[in-house]
Amino acid sequence: MSKGKRNRQHHARPPGITNEQYRAIRKEVDKQILAADQEYSLNFAAGVLWALHVEFGFGAGRLRRMWDAYRKIHDELREYYELRDDADTCFVCREQLKRIGVDVEEWDKEERND
Repeated sequence: MSKGKRNRQHHARPPGITNEQYRAIRKEVDKQILAADQEYSLNFAAGVLWALHVEFGFGAGRLRRMWDAYRKIHDELREYYELRDDADTCFVCREQLKRIGVDVEEWDKEERND
């Protein structure tokens, strides 16, 4: 992939529905994903904070700064996905991390293969 081009996931439109119907379906799916995200994000964040404390010795002050930074980014992403209108947008954080040489999908595959 050349620099500057986004990695777009292809979402096949089911046969028999119009593009407008497909966009409405995708919008509803995104709405449900955002609702589920709200439910699970606290547990995920708590796990990350606990790992930072146990593995790297982060105290309450550093954990709070991490929490504040995480919530800011998380809220911006939620707003982005709530307002977006195309179905081909890639997950923003993963792509930004890849730009600095961090491929969490690859790390996940490595861990699962061990």
